[in-house]
Amino acid sequence: MTMPDANGHAWRDINYMKALKVNPYEITFVAYTKIEKLRDFVIEKRMKLEKLIRLKNLSSITDLKMPHLEEWALANEEYTPILSSMLNAVNDASNRLPVIGAMRVGMHICVLQG
Repeated sequence: MTMPDANGHAWRDINYMKALKVNPYEITFVAYTKIEKLRDFVIEKRMKLEKLIRLKNLSSITDLKMPHLEEWALANEEYTPILSSMLNAVNDASNRLPVIGAMRVGMHICVLQG
């Protein structure tokens, strides 16, 4: 609404609303409610967008790394039996070492994770 001029003509907006029997508080409340719903909608959509961006970033990283992971799985399948038999051979050989006095011979398996 505008401020009244010297002749008081600016009050016509208020008088028009009174003639229509419109309560300015109701209009304000309806506008506030609509703005609040729009704000919630925007927040929800922004959260969905951020989630999609994170998923896209994760997908791009995993797409790049997937061939390497597949190669590692194949190598793991291929070399696990060989490593296992080697560890058994070392364990057997250490068990056949002569023990003198209070000397102990033992074998500890160390798994490296990278």
